[in-house]
This record gives sequence, structure tokens and C-alpha cells, in this order.
Amino acid sequence: CAVCAAIALRTGVPAGALLVLVSLSYVVFAAHLGLTLDLKHPNLVWTNELGPIKQSMPVAVMMFGGWVYAAALGVGGYALRNALPAEAYLAIAGTVTAIAAALLRRWLRTKGAESFRTL
Repeated sequence: CAVCAAIALRTGVPAGALLVLVSLSYVVFAAHLGLTLDLKHPNLVWTNELGPIKQSMPVAVMMFGGWVYAAALGVGGYALRNALPAEAYLAIAGTVTAIAAALLRRWLRTKGAESFRTL
């Protein structure tokens, strides 16, 4: 989708590559955040398979959180359009998202693994 957006918007190669990298960093961040929320708030009391999938707090947070992230990225880019080039904004957004994903991964490998053992 990011490649199609870069082609449709006729961005340059640097902005197109950063657009793809921001998307990929968000995917990794969302996966780690979803797993973290599931470990913090597990739904272990359910009667069928749809309970933990469709009726849990982590699912709702991830669904609405993705919308908030996309909106914040768009609003931030629009607000800073005169102060910052698009490439710089995408680089900052991608870096912040990647750092957040790395911090969540670190927690998952240490305290998250221990939390999973005690479920």
C-alpha cells in the first residue's frame, strides 16, 4: 500500500523509501504492542474461540490505536509542512516508532517472557 501511495503521489525515491519504512516500523510496533497488551490483560475466561479474539480489551485498543496513530501521523505532517521537509518528518516518525518497537521487544524478551510463564 505504501509503494502504491508513493507511486500515486509521485514522491521521490527518498520519500517513497521512508514511507515504506514508516509503514514497516508501525507493523512491528503494532505486533509488539498487541502481544504486550495481551500479556498484561489476558482473557483466559472464555466459552468459545471468539471471546479472546473479538471481545478483549487489547483488540479494541489495537484497532482504535491504529486509527489514532495514522491520524496523528497525518495531522503532524500537515502541521509541520512548512517547518520540516516531508523526508525529515517521515524519518523522525519512523525512528520514534522503531525505538518504541525496540523497547517493547526488550520488555517482551525479559519481563514479558516471565509474565507468560506465570499465566
